[in-house]
Amino acid sequence: MKLHILGTASGLPELNKHHSAVMINYENKNILIDAGEGISQQLLKYNYDKNYIDDIIITHFHPDHVSGVFLLLQMLYLQGRKKELRIFIPEKCDVFLNTVELFYLFPKKFKFKLSVLPIVQLAKFHPEIIIIANAHLEKYKNIPHQIHHSYENYSIYLETKKKILYTSDIPDFSSLQDYWSKTDLIILDALHPDSKDIKKHICETNARVILNHGVPKEFKNEKFEKADETKPIIF
Repeated sequence: MKLHILGTASGLPELNKHHSAVMINYENKNILIDAGEGISQQLLKYNYDKNYIDDIIITHFHPDHVSGVFLLLQMLYLQGRKKELRIFIPEKCDVFLNTVELFYLFPKKFKFKLSVLPIVQLAKFHPEIIIIANAHLEKYKNIPHQIHHSYENYSIYLETKKKILYTSDIPDFSSLQDYWSKTDLIILDALHPDSKDIKKHICETNARVILNHGVPKEFKNEKFEKADETKPIIF
């Protein structure tokens, strides 16, 4: 298994950082989780082949997790990709495809088949991947808007020889309790949950933890007494 974190920035752009994107290779599968701004440059920088990605999983529709996918599609089209690409998204497949065409990207012209599927169908293709719903987007329910959203947001749990939890954006840890203690590697949103709750959960897990998406200032000089000190925290 190989894991390559290609983007770590929060919603606020930062110099020298790209937005959320994680590439995972296992059992001859190559899956990109999230495709924030800068993903195309990162793929070029690390010399990924145009046909490398099998599937893309978008955890939710905040721009820092999805905005790079449109330029990525343009790049793959111009590069002459031929292998089918599946994109699993949390909601509104028809609106997503309309947005692709809004940018003058027409899948009928692609040399590869583009399939946009609801993320709830992911298990049909990858039974080893579990999607975990959380309430990150529910704070928007009381804001007047014209598009009817379903407010879907997911963490991703991959269970093969190694167990990996990519939390994506989470408001708290309530949705992750069934997975927290049985994971080998956690890529943790360190921006949105309460920092004291983050510290508590880090200290309770034996997993290696990568703090992602922004690190609270008070953690810079923090010492964590983890249950297993052989699996350090990575900032």
